[in-house]
Amino acid sequence: MQTKIIKPAANTHDFPLLIKSLLLSGKRFQPDNEIVYSDVIRYD
Repeated sequence: MQTKIIKPAANTHDFPLLIKSLLLSGKRFQPDNEIVYSDVIRYD
């Protein structure tokens, strides 16, 4: 069996979009803002 490698599309990200990465990037780019989920959970 031969493995076929598919090249990523031109507009893909260089890193995986994981929930952990998204939550940590908010602190880096918008340190004074908070994430609010359904008015139940707040992350600051």
